[in-house]
Amino acid sequence: MSPDLADAVLEGYRAEGSKRSALSPLTSREREVLQLLAEGHTAHEIAARLHVSVKTVGTHREHLTQKLGTHSLADLTKFAIREGLTSTEE
Repeated sequence: MSPDLADAVLEGYRAEGSKRSALSPLTSREREVLQLLAEGHTAHEIAARLHVSVKTVGTHREHLTQKLGTHSLADLTKFAIREGLTSTEE
């Protein structure tokens, strides 16, 4: 493999790795809650859908904001869209 081709392949792997790393601190349940929040569901709706308490949803949201360094639902929504968990289309 030529050095130029090897550099291009490595750069591709680095780009993929950095994209995955943004979600890596999150548990699968946190990702699910993040997606539902970003889609506009209320804590009550999420709790009913996931068969957990509203307080549990709030705890997941608190963990999300801590892990992602966000301060608002708008920030969480932007993060979810940027990482492909949801889109702006309905």
